[in-house]
Amino acid sequence: MLFPLPNPPTQKKGRVDFSEAEFRSLIQQKGVLLTWYQTAICPCSSETSDLSSFEITSFTPSTQSSSNKVSCPVCRGSGKIFHSGQQIRGIISSADSDFITARYGGYKDAVINITVNPEHIPSAGDRYVITDSIMLFNEVIVFAGGQVSTKYPIINREMTLATGDITLGVPYLAVAAPPAFETSATPLVQGTHFTVSSGKITFINAPAVGSRLSISYYMNPSYVAVSFPKTVRDSRAIAKSPDDYHIPLPLNFQAKLEFLGD
Repeated sequence: MLFPLPNPPTQKKGRVDFSEAEFRSLIQQKGVLLTWYQTAICPCSSETSDLSSFEITSFTPSTQSSSNKVSCPVCRGSGKIFHSGQQIRGIISSADSDFITARYGGYKDAVINITVNPEHIPSAGDRYVITDSIMLFNEVIVFAGGQVSTKYPIINREMTLATGDITLGVPYLAVAAPPAFETSATPLVQGTHFTVSSGKITFINAPAVGSRLSISYYMNPSYVAVSFPKTVRDSRAIAKSPDDYHIPLPLNFQAKLEFLGD
């Protein structure tokens, strides 16, 4: 059955339309710099479960999930390819944190809202690195010799303290050497025991291979897109035209810290 509507009444008053140019101007003026990496499923995963193919009666997917190849040189077993990195601007707002009860305690799962221009359509799992911001991250790495690469590139931070200007990327680095793996009482100091360049650590006097390194370092916060409440934002305008026309509006989505999804 069809449901045709009557002709709309004639509009007697002027209409107010969204200004696409003003939205773009606000993002350019107030948006922070983001490095946006689009994501794709790595083809090393031969099959995945497709939720769209579930049968209502049996709830059976048409294909079965298979694990990713750990030996894949592209995704390195993650099943995801990050590609086409580019710098964009986005407005960050409404940082929310819900307390989540985990197996060994609880934590707050921080989620932020990001608004970008309509050309930068987000997809699930896209990575957004906030290049204007700094966070402190800690991890333990087994030293294999040579330069040390951390999970995220180390950022050297310039600061003005009471003692003067400093540049620091690693505030704390402790070593536990084999075979006893007893942590040294004296942590290593950047500039004295090691240097930081291009996001990596180079030791001046390297510890023994196999040593465990506890590293606290500065990094740019990395978020992944997880929710899309306002990714379809379109309107119509009639300015300087006899007929109304379609205009795309900025997109808004939610993202969470990448390391909380590990």
